[in-house]
Amino acid sequence: MIVQFGLDIEERRFPEYITQPEPVEQYCGPKGLLHLLERHLGIRYPERQEYLRFEQYRQILEVHLQQHPAAFYAASFKADKIATAVALLERRDELLLNGWNFQLTADLPQRLRTWAELEALAYEGTPTVLHLGYAERYQRIRQAIGQAPLPLEKIYLTEPLALLPPHLRQLLQQLEQTGIALIHPTTPTPTLGTDLGHLQAALLQQDHPKHRVQADGSLLILRAKRETQAAEYVAKLIQLNPQWRPLCLIPNKNRALDNSLVEEGLPSMGIASESIARPTLQVLKLASTFLWKPIDPYKILEFVSLPNTPLDKRLARGIARLMAQKPGLFSGSWNAMVRDFYESLETQINAAPTTAEREEWQARKDKAQAQYRFWFVRRRYDSHEAVPKREVIELYRYVSQWAKDQEEETKQLIDSLQKSINKASTPHDKATLYQHHKEDLQNALPALEALRIQSGNLVQVLEALPESEASLPYLRLERLVRTVNEPAAVRFRSAELDHLPYVHHGGAVVRPAPEVLWWNFVQSEREAGFSKWYRPERAYLKKRGIHLETPQEENARLLWQRRQPVLQAQQRLILVWPDYIDGKAQLPHPLWGDLCAALGEGHLEALTLDLNEAKTAPLWEQCYTLPEQQSLPPTSLGQTPTHFQLPAATAWEPKVMESFSSLDLLLYYPYQWLFRHQVQLSRGTVWKIVEERRLEGNLAHRLFELLLTEVKGQEQDWTKAKVFTWVDDHTQDLLEREGAVLLMYGQEARRIGWVQKVRQAAWTLIYNLQQNNWRIRAIEHPVEGAVGAMQLRGVIDLVLEREHLGQTEYAIVDLKWRGKNHFLRKMANGEDLQLVIYSRLLDVPVTWVHTAYFIMGSETFVARNRRAFRSAQVTPDTEQSFQEVHQGIWDKIEATYHWRLEEVAAGRIEVRTEETLSELEEYLQEAIDFEQMLQLLEMKQESARYDDYRVLIQQLR
Repeated sequence: MIVQFGLDIEERRFPEYITQPEPVEQYCGPKGLLHLLERHLGIRYPERQEYLRFEQYRQILEVHLQQHPAAFYAASFKADKIATAVALLERRDELLLNGWNFQLTADLPQRLRTWAELEALAYEGTPTVLHLGYAERYQRIRQAIGQAPLPLEKIYLTEPLALLPPHLRQLLQQLEQTGIALIHPTTPTPTLGTDLGHLQAALLQQDHPKHRVQADGSLLILRAKRETQAAEYVAKLIQLNPQWRPLCLIPNKNRALDNSLVEEGLPSMGIASESIARPTLQVLKLASTFLWKPIDPYKILEFVSLPNTPLDKRLARGIARLMAQKPGLFSGSWNAMVRDFYESLETQINAAPTTAEREEWQARKDKAQAQYRFWFVRRRYDSHEAVPKREVIELYRYVSQWAKDQEEETKQLIDSLQKSINKASTPHDKATLYQHHKEDLQNALPALEALRIQSGNLVQVLEALPESEASLPYLRLERLVRTVNEPAAVRFRSAELDHLPYVHHGGAVVRPAPEVLWWNFVQSEREAGFSKWYRPERAYLKKRGIHLETPQEENARLLWQRRQPVLQAQQRLILVWPDYIDGKAQLPHPLWGDLCAALGEGHLEALTLDLNEAKTAPLWEQCYTLPEQQSLPPTSLGQTPTHFQLPAATAWEPKVMESFSSLDLLLYYPYQWLFRHQVQLSRGTVWKIVEERRLEGNLAHRLFELLLTEVKGQEQDWTKAKVFTWVDDHTQDLLEREGAVLLMYGQEARRIGWVQKVRQAAWTLIYNLQQNNWRIRAIEHPVEGAVGAMQLRGVIDLVLEREHLGQTEYAIVDLKWRGKNHFLRKMANGEDLQLVIYSRLLDVPVTWVHTAYFIMGSETFVARNRRAFRSAQVTPDTEQSFQEVHQGIWDKIEATYHWRLEEVAAGRIEVRTEETLSELEEYLQEAIDFEQMLQLLEMKQESARYDDYRVLIQQLR
């Protein structure tokens, strides 16, 4: 057997199948070579997962610290036990890999003595036996070599033997002693006289004559502002030059170039993308949220919003909608939504025509109920305390089983889709749809598999905890989850026939390549820093023939690997250097300095094509057929029209019931009324927790609703102390149900400030009601009625009544959280249309009633006069009868409504913005006489505050 061995060749290499100078049968990295030797030497490795070892070593460290409290790692262990265990275990394995036997001697340096003591505990099984890892397996291989023949004839080395880590050098030399030939890599010979050859000679530090830039096409540089810009250009370049097939070096598995190739209709390279942020993998880190209180509504919203979550999708969407509006659990709206969901499933069960369908719907209902109970109907533990380990194990075992079931269901669905695709009678377009759906499911499988494995791993780690750790604090559990969590590789598109060859590491270029395209020629490598070992430790080990790799040796290997793409290029090297990748500024690759030194930075312009500059690149034009770059002139947005002119015969069907917001838009901003309430264009739904100020207002409004409901049922007056006590008694429950954001860590000051403000505002409201002899008639009172031909429905926050001067008076109050000055201006300008309309629609014996705003945040009533509330802040004209004012506003509402309907009937939809204001005024002066103008509402002089349709009216591109 002929083997090619390299540190970076197991995943990708060039060429993919090596045939020269003879065919290679196996491609191995360090772990691959280990598996190969274990298989042929008959060594069985017990399937123990590596992730368990760090927890076992942590337990060993706990015991060792009890015996040696002043150990060198004590402070680090106190700060982060798991990270310390991982770091110390890594160094322990390095010592074992390089042959140290952990023997205690008198001259042993202090830190090595500590590792020797830890090793004694590990072998004794105190408190646990350390599972075998890579280092132990490696030592067993070395002991077994020579005891049985190996079917290895030659091993081709990718890296020079001297640059390999010490333990690999020892292993390969031992194999060589058994008769297996080691074929060392040869250094390519640069072709002097070319730009590329001169750079290669400089990298090899060879003596060569002085060279001036020849601009012979052997070395090219492509500059771009962004990697996406470079990707589009390179993809088009490859399309226009079909014979050009360079080897692509794509570090960090960047998919920008592959995406652009697909968009140009070229074969996809099928580059996999690794990320820890896969939506399915988020279940692993979000699941523990359900164990704690107070809840974290942001994490719960993220959990139920995942495309693949262990909840019924329809139920999850309902929970997401409510969590965004009322971030808490089990509010009245929450319980109503869950009940409606189950009732809808019951309806489906009863309506199913066959027994099989009824059983299917019943199974879905049972599954949905079980999932809901598991996640939401459970005991939660204070985040300052600890959760029993058994409950955490149960939680992640559930996640692992769910991921397994989803994986099996996905595979079954893929099989059924494949059968549909294979049917000859399936139309082409439907087959294509099935194929795309199948690919989406196939892309989801790796993440599901990773979730199943990682949640199972976490269960095993939790079960490996000692019996003394029967419970886990919040931070300990989060740290365990983060340690087990690993990225999942997803291949969004399969590699297609005749795709460009590519590698991800410079060391994976095993043989010479005619042309090399170095994608993202920027600094992305990590150089070795300070040594992990002290000089006395290295000296002690060196006396015993044990060599630990130094940072200088690591960097020497890195330098060798980063030069390979340049040295292996035979005819041409293209360097692609974007200024920004994913929006982050980039530094050039370290080899840029060598390039500038070899050829002269001032002479590189002749080799460079800069996509940011409108300059020609003669050298590039000689080498390739270049894409034509067209400078697009800036286009103006155009002038916002004053009207949309629609066919006059267009009929708008009125809704059965409209809201005040619909009428308000029709009166002031008809184009928004058209788009929102007639065409029904609405913003896409992306659930997020309501903003802070709005949340505080919603909570205060709900608390006042509950308080006023209780006040209504009692005849005696409330005292300030009673109001404060009531608010304090009901705040915690309300926040848990609808405002859990304020219960989160770090929100104490904000929560206390909000409670104090609500307490004082509640007393101010109750006190004013009592002082002005108002009784509560209704809370959240629904009203219906007509404005012209429009049927309106609304809800009045508070309806009051009292006996005054022998007559019954009524008042309506709109509760607001902030905006005292804003609502005072609205009253003064006669723009309080909602209160006027509700006053007209209220089912009482009089036509007009008192109206007021109560600003909770300012503890202030805002009214037209002080006849209803003596302490109210009022508009300048307080002498005019509120009935006359309301009647005048009502007449203007009706007149404006009929005028707007006439315009709509004629197909004219007004677009009112600051830009169209002057033209609209000219139009109105011509279209409406002065007398009619006085009968209409005064139109707005500014653009709408919240406008989702600015693109449609040409105010945004």
